[in-house]
Amino acid sequence: MKSRLGTRYFLIFGGLAVLSAAVTGLLLFFFNMQSLERERLKTYEHAAESLAAVSDAVLRGRESENSMRSALSIVETTLYAQVFVLAEHGEPFTSIANEPILRAAPLVLIGENVYIRRFVYQGVSYALYATPLPYTDGAVVIVDSDSTTRFMDEAGYLIAICVLGVALFMLILAGIAAQSQAAPIIALKSAVERLRAGEDPDDITASSQNNELGSLSGIFNAMKSALASEARARDDFTANISHDLRTPLTSIHGFTQGMIDGVIKPDEYRKTLEIISREAKHMIRLTGDILEVARIDSGRLKLNREYVDLPELLQEILEGLTGSNDNIRRSLTVEDPIGVMADRARLMQVFTNLIVNAVKYNKPNGEVTIHVSRKAKAAIVTITDTGIGMAEDDLARIYEKFYRADKSRSSLKEGTGIGMYVVKRLLEMHDANIVYTSTIGVGTSVKVELPL
Repeated sequence: MKSRLGTRYFLIFGGLAVLSAAVTGLLLFFFNMQSLERERLKTYEHAAESLAAVSDAVLRGRESENSMRSALSIVETTLYAQVFVLAEHGEPFTSIANEPILRAAPLVLIGENVYIRRFVYQGVSYALYATPLPYTDGAVVIVDSDSTTRFMDEAGYLIAICVLGVALFMLILAGIAAQSQAAPIIALKSAVERLRAGEDPDDITASSQNNELGSLSGIFNAMKSALASEARARDDFTANISHDLRTPLTSIHGFTQGMIDGVIKPDEYRKTLEIISREAKHMIRLTGDILEVARIDSGRLKLNREYVDLPELLQEILEGLTGSNDNIRRSLTVEDPIGVMADRARLMQVFTNLIVNAVKYNKPNGEVTIHVSRKAKAAIVTITDTGIGMAEDDLARIYEKFYRADKSRSSLKEGTGIGMYVVKRLLEMHDANIVYTSTIGVGTSVKVELPL
């Protein structure tokens, strides 16, 4: 079973709940003990009052000593206790008990109500209650020699020790758990602060990847890697965009300055203006790609879904590419007519980009094949070329924003490294998937799955 942070907290708080219940039970136990003590004291008082009345009657001659003995016997049987009636100076007036117990009761008992909850005589625990006789210096003394008082005391002590032990254990457990959970949180906080300050902190290593802190550490490490990749891509983009802007601007500036200075003759103006126009179009395309990325990333780009006939759309794209790279053969095969609910303009942008790439990076006299099929609840479009292929490292990063493939590939044609990022995001907005496979020197295949 996986160790979860929630399980740890459940055990901790569950233990605290058990501790609370134990403390509550202990308090209730002691309250109940106090209630029992009060009830027992009342019983003693009532019994003592009855015996005092009988004793007074005996002393006045209205009752015999046998009546006193009967009353004592009844009270002792009822209370399971030893009962004495003391005459003046503590001498027994009448008794059915051992005299050593009488000597344990001080003479000071005579003349006032006294309750001794517990006293020990010859290794035995007793409870004692004494009340004075109303018309003499004697007293009624009740000595409870059963184990009730001792049991309640010992049970109270045992329960108190158990509760304290549980409390100590839960405090130790909570401290260990808090320390074990706080350490990775502190490390994560420090790493986040370093990352915010622009530093590159080390990866967070969690003791376990199977709990929430382990998952959080993994998310932080992935986020840090993503930010590092984004920073690298941004640096690459800055370098590429600077080069792509500087090159046409330098060209435009050079040609226009040549025309101004008269270095370029009037009969060469048309050719020169065509070059300037081409370079200006490249800058327009570049700035358009940047604006497109900004719209997608900000969420301002909305799809206008409609029914789109895929074979018809792909055929339109192929016809639009007629006249460029005519040495590359292109073919479209359709298993059955398939249509999807999608933004037609955005799908055309996606497949135009993919097909143009297949043509641009193909070998001379190469071939591009487009296959349309149906699979379950998806339309499948597969574009395969016989071009130069891509390295595995390039495939892993092909969808990164501003990433451009290796120099041998990117040097063949112009590009900003934005096209595939846009393709990926547009397909995600359509809930579609795209998968690239490629082999250097053999070619590349890209499969797009669009939900029906």
